[in-house]
Amino acid sequence: MKKGMFYALAAILVGMLLQGCGAFQTQPRQVELYTLAYPAPDAAEADTTLPVRLAVKPFRAVAPYHSDRMVYADNDYRRSTYVYHKWLAKPAEMIGSLIIRDIRAAQLVETAGEDTGNDPTHILKCRVEAFYEDDSRDPWTAVLALSVSLSKKAPAASDSPVLLQKTYRVRRDLEHNNPLGFAKAMSRALETVSERMVADIHDHLAR
Repeated sequence: MKKGMFYALAAILVGMLLQGCGAFQTQPRQVELYTLAYPAPDAAEADTTLPVRLAVKPFRAVAPYHSDRMVYADNDYRRSTYVYHKWLAKPAEMIGSLIIRDIRAAQLVETAGEDTGNDPTHILKCRVEAFYEDDSRDPWTAVLALSVSLSKKAPAASDSPVLLQKTYRVRRDLEHNNPLGFAKAMSRALETVSERMVADIHDHLAR
């Protein structure tokens, strides 16, 4: 056999072997995404709507809850994140969208949102203080803490009078100890916080 033909056959055989090995390579694992979901509240009675234009500032979050990572803890001093399970969006963004939805659905004020369309009369600021899965006990629990500040808009160069300043803390047990169970439990926790917050906002605006 000529040397050139030998090298050609050898190259073909090596290529076939490499192609065959590639067929057995493990495909990369797909990242699963989760979101928060719960029913919007019912509309309040018509005569409870207040003449308020509420500007909701973009929600913020403290570290390590300012990314799309799903955070869990097995003790007070350590925080970890899932590799193949993430939130669909950052917690502050998901929470902010649902809180605005709930305020609008309750119809307790004239307008509410990041852009009220008119000069706002009041301002709402929120910060996510805790948003994680506590694995230190069984069943695991979803831990949510949300700080809220409601103020009346003041003229320029003046301090805005604070009407409400409060931190809501809620825990909800997971029905199943896995990321999906975490997403469902956190949804129930946020639903509870939203109900309390919307009621408090209305009470303080009505004073």
